[in-house]
Amino acid sequence: MRCPRSTSMLDSNSIALKVAEVDNTCQGNDTMLRSRLGDLSLSYSDFEVDILTPNGATYRKRQLEIYSQVSGREYSISNEEIPFDLESAISRPHPFNASNIGVASEHFMTLGFILQNINLPLGSKIFEMGAGWGNLSLTLAKIGYKVGACDLEHRFVELVRRRAELEKVNIMIDEADFFNSPCFNPSEEWDAIIFNSCFHHCDDPLRLLDRLVNETCQSTKLIFAGESIYESYPWPWGLNLHGQAVYCINKFGWLELAFNENYFIRSLQHRGLTVRKHTAPHDANMTLFVASKIESYSDGFVPFHDLCQPPEFRKTYADEGFDSREIGRWTSAQSEFMIADPNLICFNLLLANHKPCTTRVSISRNKQAPIILNIGPGEKESVEINHYKSDTITIRTSVDNPFVNGWSTDNRNLGIYIMGIEISSYSKKQKL
Repeated sequence: MRCPRSTSMLDSNSIALKVAEVDNTCQGNDTMLRSRLGDLSLSYSDFEVDILTPNGATYRKRQLEIYSQVSGREYSISNEEIPFDLESAISRPHPFNASNIGVASEHFMTLGFILQNINLPLGSKIFEMGAGWGNLSLTLAKIGYKVGACDLEHRFVELVRRRAELEKVNIMIDEADFFNSPCFNPSEEWDAIIFNSCFHHCDDPLRLLDRLVNETCQSTKLIFAGESIYESYPWPWGLNLHGQAVYCINKFGWLELAFNENYFIRSLQHRGLTVRKHTAPHDANMTLFVASKIESYSDGFVPFHDLCQPPEFRKTYADEGFDSREIGRWTSAQSEFMIADPNLICFNLLLANHKPCTTRVSISRNKQAPIILNIGPGEKESVEINHYKSDTITIRTSVDNPFVNGWSTDNRNLGIYIMGIEISSYSKKQKL
């Protein structure tokens, strides 16, 4: 996320004047408008927020107060409505209606990125929250998935229905907000529930996460694509004060939230979810997070890649390899990880040495004495971690560079390969 420029606009009237000035200057030119939106950015330091209590009702109330200050109105989900001409949208929905090659290419690259990383067999049941124009739902249905969807905007619901009829595909779509979504119907078992750039419009995101975890079946994956989740967002979660978001909040009344990536990952893990992060090659800010209930791993083995670490920990590992099928990560000389799941009690840490030389490994946490291992070439080791309490585990290893040593063309400094964990005790369920 770009650092917002500080401005003196701290009330909705001042912001509205600036929005009108930008609109008058750009005269509907989308490229020019995008270049001017940075002028609307607000400074987070101008708003008092208690970042130590992000999970309570008081914190949420404060964020909605900031929304009212920026937008000039009280929040209601009716603010999220988008008026458009239904008949013309049937033949030219977004992104075609923008008549902008850049907007169209970005949209379809993003759509392809989502499809590439859903990782579910054809015939699986996928539910899209906030289907909007329907492009993702229609594409999934035409590929061969069984698709359900909802949207709170009745025009979007009718648009998706009529587009599905024209395309001769079946999409079960209902007019409903997130909390009244048919995805919570206990008689339905969805393989995945996907949010495509809409979760950050939910005015009570933590309550929604709780429902998604507690009121869907054990195997349901939660997919968050194109959400405003940033490494550098200064609050745990709250209003997005970047220029484009401020423009939409003030002009349309939409709720535009953002999330600190560390907080978002830990919030999911705390609810018993594993998390895998994918970053789009065409846009470093376009991310996709796939969350799975830890109880869905029937054999108890969780790949290390599914235990997504916060940014400060990810930076302690060797650079990612080029194989997207990798299940684990190589450590550097000193790497750290933690799993913010209070129900995880005991597990085995599975290590593998793919190098043609012995690697010395030290594993430590808190003030306990470190476990020292010497893992030979091609060997695997299982290290038992007992009485785990979401604490940080530090792994120190000897490192080798395969390219320098003439072993391969891999020019990374590699320690030990962490395959994942094997759960032996989980408080929600005695045995996975």
